Amino acid sequence: MESSILEFVRSLRRADIQVTIGETLDGLVAAREVSVCDKELFRHALRATLVKKVDQLPEFERLFELHFSHLGQSAQSQEADPSGPEGFRSTQGLSYLSEETRSSLSSLSRGLMGGEGAVLERLAVAAARASSLSQIEFSLQAGSYMRRMNEQLGWDRAVEELERALQELARMGVPPEELARVREDLQHNREAFQGILRRLIRREIDKGARFVRGRLLSDSLMGKSFSALSDHEIQEMRVVVERLVRRLRTKMAILERRRLRGRLDVRRTLRRNLQHGGIPMQLVFREKRRRKTQVVALCDVSSSVWNASRFMLNLLYAIQDQFSRVRSFVFVSELGEVTSLFERYETNQAIQKALTEAPIRYHSYSDYGDVLLAFHEKHLRELTNRTVVILIGDGRNNYLPTRSWVLQEIRERARKLIWLVPEPRSMWGTGDSAMLEYAPFCTAVEECRNLRQLSEFVDRLVV
Repeated sequence: MESSILEFVRSLRRADIQVTIGETLDGLVAAREVSVCDKELFRHALRATLVKKVDQLPEFERLFELHFSHLGQSAQSQEADPSGPEGFRSTQGLSYLSEETRSSLSSLSRGLMGGEGAVLERLAVAAARASSLSQIEFSLQAGSYMRRMNEQLGWDRAVEELERALQELARMGVPPEELARVREDLQHNREAFQGILRRLIRREIDKGARFVRGRLLSDSLMGKSFSALSDHEIQEMRVVVERLVRRLRTKMAILERRRLRGRLDVRRTLRRNLQHGGIPMQLVFREKRRRKTQVVALCDVSSSVWNASRFMLNLLYAIQDQFSRVRSFVFVSELGEVTSLFERYETNQAIQKALTEAPIRYHSYSDYGDVLLAFHEKHLRELTNRTVVILIGDGRNNYLPTRSWVLQEIRERARKLIWLVPEPRSMWGTGDSAMLEYAPFCTAVEECRNLRQLSEFVDRLVV
């Protein structure tokens, strides 16, 4: 049962239900305290120890049924084949065979001839594990895994053994009608057993179906250009972003613990270990104070690039506790600060308001020169050597004055000036793009056309 619970925990994790090692151990202890014959009590024990959020319960219930649907059912009812309500049939063939022939039969052959449902179930489950059935992802793989399981079971050998056994029964003078009945029952048991294998395969596919669909969707959306996203895909992208944020936070928590552990404090280590005769059983490290970075984000929200700005703001504010402060500005031809929106509203709601209610004219031509000049006049003095300025935009300035000198002054005052461009490099400097003029004044200029590139940038930013 422990292996079944651990397999269940793996399925929960694949479904984005976070289960820690401690919670897994609690689940194993709780399972030992209740009877697996009482399915509901067993369900409540695992649910109490493995699930932390109400919105995770539907997925928990779905996976529980897939993993433990057999609890509380008899082996006979579990193995019943849809084509035969009586399940496996016990034949009289074994009683006719000689002791030598019976002992030469494999476990599978004896189980099929005797109609031993419990034995056949154990053989099927063992073959599934030996064939790594838990790694199946697609229905198209079912035939391959079916062959693997039959090879593990020695199915061809068992079929030959059963045929030889039938021939021996005929030579022994078993009445033809009785021999026909044995042959029919054997055929029924063989089909029923193959049905068990097919159900095991279907169950494994169902366990990982949502994970596989989610992974395929995630891979597809992560690499799709922001400019090509439909409204429906933008909604689906929120799920991908939430998953991405959880992974980022987990990684940052680990890095944070490592950062805060400073150099070894020899004096305190010796004092702490006096009780151990001076043997350093417990090490003491000096605490490090981390000076957090301030982030200033300037986001172009014109129709050509607003999706990139949307998801950049989403990621920044999801991990804002890694920075001393995040200040946000949006612009088209004018600059407007929207930091207060993120302080008053939930992130997605604040982003929607930033795209519609900022104190700027949305339906105008992009003017990077005027925007940079406005930032220089109002906010340049607020930058320090702890500030990272991130500018998101395609640099298409409609042939207006670029005022690139502002970027040089920003770079001189700030720690870093990073420009993220939601266009391929081959398009920089073409038409009204001023990126080739702006780029030399930036600490880094990166192509950022999809969520994968954006997440890689944010990852580097916090690390």
